[in-house]
Amino acid sequence: MAKAICFLPATSRWAVTGTPIQNRLGDLVALLKFLQVHPYGDTGRFDADITHLWKTGEVEEAVKRLKRLSGCLLLRRPKETINLPPRRDLRCDVEFSVDERALYNEIKSRTIANFTETTPEGTDRSSSTTFVNIIQQINSLRMICNMGLRYHSRYDNTPAEFGSQGQTNWAEVAQQAFDFQCEAGSIICQLCLSSLDVTETLLDEPENQTQPRFSQCLRFICSECTQRLHRGSKSISCGHSPSHPTAPISTSHTDLEEATVSMPLMDDYQTSLIGLPSKVISLVTQLQAQPADVKW
Repeated sequence: MAKAICFLPATSRWAVTGTPIQNRLGDLVALLKFLQVHPYGDTGRFDADITHLWKTGEVEEAVKRLKRLSGCLLLRRPKETINLPPRRDLRCDVEFSVDERALYNEIKSRTIANFTETTPEGTDRSSSTTFVNIIQQINSLRMICNMGLRYHSRYDNTPAEFGSQGQTNWAEVAQQAFDFQCEAGSIICQLCLSSLDVTETLLDEPENQTQPRFSQCLRFICSECTQRLHRGSKSISCGHSPSHPTAPISTSHTDLEEATVSMPLMDDYQTSLIGLPSKVISLVTQLQAQPADVKW
């Protein structure tokens, strides 16, 4: 989607965002790329002129350049300009259908059995392979909650199993372990402590960019730090002694975007709700119950 949006032909471009920078300076590059702010829509140029200064300790100069750039582009709205009503959170409990509950219980029982088999008493339950097993199988249960019986159309019934630590080639499972780590929480580079931001993963990955690394102890080293170590002819290490094996991984989410699940058109709500997950049915029902003048 990000690629398609950036390729849209336009005489003028406009982007609205509440938070241009959330985790790291690179968040801004996605907006600059769409706005075609030459040359700073290019990640390499932005990093060279601004991000690199920040990481090497020249914070004042980096801030000065960033303010100069943003001052030419941004129209900022102070919070006091608009008075919003207080936020109200509403929890809606949704019950499974009979078939969804049967599927969930089946996968849940299989998950418990697999976990017991792969982590017998006395084994290291904090190992990376054990972590991947747990996260992957919990993820299966979560996806059933989201997709109901449509879970079968996108995911295998049986979660993939990893061998015990020492029996698995880390290079073969590093990417999958990294993907599950992303779902479990934020990813922080072990060396520069920068947070991996999802926005940047939607941008084109330069062909000559050094791939980031992910270690068997679940430590992440970003592409910039990996490239810097290569230039200095230094070995890539997780920091432990002895060092755990590392493997190159990709931060691109293109494959996930392509693996979309087809949903029926919503022209006829009552007909289209048949076979949809209970969670989606509940959402559509609540939307239909809103007054006509309420914006969805």
